[in-house]
Amino acid sequence: MLINGLKTDLRAEARCPVCGKITLFHIDNRRIEDLAPGDSTLHVVELELGPERLGIKCESTHIFDKKDCLAKWLATIPESKAQ
Repeated sequence: MLINGLKTDLRAEARCPVCGKITLFHIDNRRIEDLAPGDSTLHVVELELGPERLGIKCESTHIFDKKDCLAKWLATIPESKAQ
């Protein structure tokens, strides 16, 4: 969903909020390229806007170094905020 809405290529990096490691990625022609590390996980908070319509809460979207970091982060926040 995020990639389809970009309409441009992107070179970016993000710091995992749990372990602090850097994730690098490129988006070319709406496709993720050169993701490092390859098992990085994107956590996206989706908001239902209506029938068959979703929105994304960007300030709650994080890129995690690995799935274990996502699990640790989710365990630290109240369930109502994790959804």
